[in-house]
Amino acid sequence: MKNYALTILLISCIGLSAQSIKKAEGFISDRDTKIPLAFCSIALKDGNKGTISNQDGFFSIQYENESDILTFYYLGYKTKTIKISELKKGMPVLLIKQSIQLDAITINADNSYLYELLTDCRKRIKQSNKKLSAKAFYVIESSTKNKPVELLECYYNAQIEGSNVKSLDFKNARTALAAIDGNYFQTFNTAKAISKLSLTKNEGLFPFSPLQLNKRKLKRKYILTNLPAPDNVVRIGFEPKKDRLLYFSGEVWIHKKELRILKIKLLCEHAAQHPFLPIHNTDSIYNLRLEINKSFSKYNETAVPDFTQFEYSFDYTSVRKSVPNTAGLNRILKRKIKSNGIVDYYDYNKAFILPYFSYPDNLAYGDYHIMTFIPYNPEFWKNNQQISLTRQQKQNLGFLADKGQLINYFDLNSLPRSADQRKPVMAFAFNYPFWSEKKRINIRTQMKNELNLSNTRRFIREIKMENDTYFFDCQILLDIDQKENSYYWKSYSVFDSYHSYFRIEQDEYTRAVLNIYFDLCEIARREMEKKLRTKNHSLSEINAIYRNSVKQMKVVGDEFLEEVRLGANNKALIKWNQKVLNELGIDNLKGIQSRQQAL
Repeated sequence: MKNYALTILLISCIGLSAQSIKKAEGFISDRDTKIPLAFCSIALKDGNKGTISNQDGFFSIQYENESDILTFYYLGYKTKTIKISELKKGMPVLLIKQSIQLDAITINADNSYLYELLTDCRKRIKQSNKKLSAKAFYVIESSTKNKPVELLECYYNAQIEGSNVKSLDFKNARTALAAIDGNYFQTFNTAKAISKLSLTKNEGLFPFSPLQLNKRKLKRKYILTNLPAPDNVVRIGFEPKKDRLLYFSGEVWIHKKELRILKIKLLCEHAAQHPFLPIHNTDSIYNLRLEINKSFSKYNETAVPDFTQFEYSFDYTSVRKSVPNTAGLNRILKRKIKSNGIVDYYDYNKAFILPYFSYPDNLAYGDYHIMTFIPYNPEFWKNNQQISLTRQQKQNLGFLADKGQLINYFDLNSLPRSADQRKPVMAFAFNYPFWSEKKRINIRTQMKNELNLSNTRRFIREIKMENDTYFFDCQILLDIDQKENSYYWKSYSVFDSYHSYFRIEQDEYTRAVLNIYFDLCEIARREMEKKLRTKNHSLSEINAIYRNSVKQMKVVGDEFLEEVRLGANNKALIKWNQKVLNELGIDNLKGIQSRQQAL
């Protein structure tokens, strides 16, 4: 949680245009009750694409031919297949419930069979340690006093081992925020925390669950009950005998023959162990209610994460410095925060191409921090809307547009009419400076990050080196995406203020040196783009062009810095400045020499 809004400044770049998109859309409902079925899995029968329905039961999926067949799978219902051409506009896809019965198995007085079944299922999960990759889509919305304060959507690559998610690597994101009590509420790293809830090992972040315990501890800590379930499924309810603040209650669905986990529901009221922390040490979180539903699908004969849906609420107390003219009294803000969201895993072993860019690991502000590094990619979002926004979420966006900020929501057709006239994005500042011919960079402002965050220790250690007075570094950020057999891309020149430093007195010449260095990086990026535009390259060819461009950029940059000696070699400086003037039309020495001569 953070008390200021992040902002993003976009730099436009050129990429290959994508082909037109065909989408099949519709609603999924229970045949008898007509109640929409949220989070129903939908896939093209060949398995190339998949999605899930939103909480309204609405789904949207890309396809190539109207003869393609969609498969609808929802636990507890009969699987249904239908041709895309047979989807009737406005008519929902109706699923039929499977017959539910109490499993006709012999249950001992102490329900020992259920304990053995859970223990065997746990062993199977622990044995399934195959490493896989998948795409992941995450959305979370937060509210207080029935008013929305946050909507965040992110795409990741998920690294998965068996039934557990090991990491999420950022691809792209967008968010909408509204202030409460003069502050913005933002959830940092929630997707990673929720995803890393292990089925079989408690790592101290969440309450315990039955599959994390061996048979002896399971019998000591939990009461198990046999619940009605569809054919071939055993449904086990579990309740902690005591310590309800440290143990989840809920139920688990297991495939009877395969001992494969299908779903687990976890609930803990007033959880004493959880991963949520306030960002300010004067603030506090209490009365946390946590509900997590993890669903699994079968891939290569093993259970892999399908999606994780979660809800939580807590009381948040914020203590701020004393209000002026109030005799030193602190300002205490109390509010009830509610959040709900989902992390959907799909397209196994068909992960995204992550942006080619190096940024610090374990950033405190998670998705919001990285969002300022990786520019919004509208073409990517056009081709990758995994879960459609619900009607309520669209209404919330209208409210957030009116009362707060929409960041990277450029498609106003998806918003209510009341938001059509509202500016969707404010100009925020990158943590990294992106090249612009209109905005020159300054050593004093761009190097300030050196004394913050992770660079503090590095600064203290390296300042002792007498000859280590300055270091400039730039990156070419390349963001690649695939549509069918083509690749489209965007590229940017980025000054790496996290790794660059300058420890001597600056003047007009050193500022010119800095900007010429950055301009040379931009020239290298433009030369790279010329090569990329020559044809529809393969990914390996794009990678080779990128690597060679980065290598050449470093060679030219080092040659420039060695020759000009921070401006001491005036002749060399004039030569390199002329190169930039010829290539980019920018004169970094304009006015400097005339002023020096006047003095």
